[in-house]
Amino acid sequence: MTFTKRMVFSAFVTAAALLPMHNALAQAKYPEQTIKLIIPFPAGGLFDAVGRPLAERLKNHLGTIVVENIGGAASRRGADIAAKSEPNGYTLFLAGNGSHLVAPLAAAKLSYDPVKDFEPISLIGTTGMAIAVHPGQPFRKLSEVIEFIQKNPGKLSFGSAGTGSMTHLTGEMFKLRAAVPGIVHVPYTGGAPQVTDLLGGHIPLGVITMT
Repeated sequence: MTFTKRMVFSAFVTAAALLPMHNALAQAKYPEQTIKLIIPFPAGGLFDAVGRPLAERLKNHLGTIVVENIGGAASRRGADIAAKSEPNGYTLFLAGNGSHLVAPLAAAKLSYDPVKDFEPISLIGTTGMAIAVHPGQPFRKLSEVIEFIQKNPGKLSFGSAGTGSMTHLTGEMFKLRAAVPGIVHVPYTGGAPQVTDLLGGHIPLGVITMT
């Protein structure tokens, strides 16, 4: 695949509604039960590549951490489930720009409050975003992609990790800056299924995160 760096994405770990249980933690040893880490995208994507090694490394300090992948709605579904979990400190959520920055701005009605329903714990990392193309396509440079779209409006599509995701917004920003409205957006339920289709040639172009 051919890559062009575009944007930066950040991920951080939060505890779902952690504030109400501070007093309880002061009176009891933590943890006393298994901790769950919710990753708001399907297995195999960037969040998975960050979250699972994190859970493994925390074993020595917190015991076994069960990882649960909950994809859908560009990470909003996982965030909603995490926000509604019992506020006892045993549900962690791998948050990112999509669930805690884009969603509050873009969604007409959000089922959770990204500030009140979560307590930030730690910044985990940042990564670049890129535009990638299948090697079977007749272009290798971004300028060639733009030229192709201009000559063939509506014949080229780009994949993303879901409607409203950072990869989707990166693709839309590319369309605006390059003045190429004639490219169709194809949303997926996460980055992993998008990359699978991109490698298989089912979509010609995708906006992906650089793991």
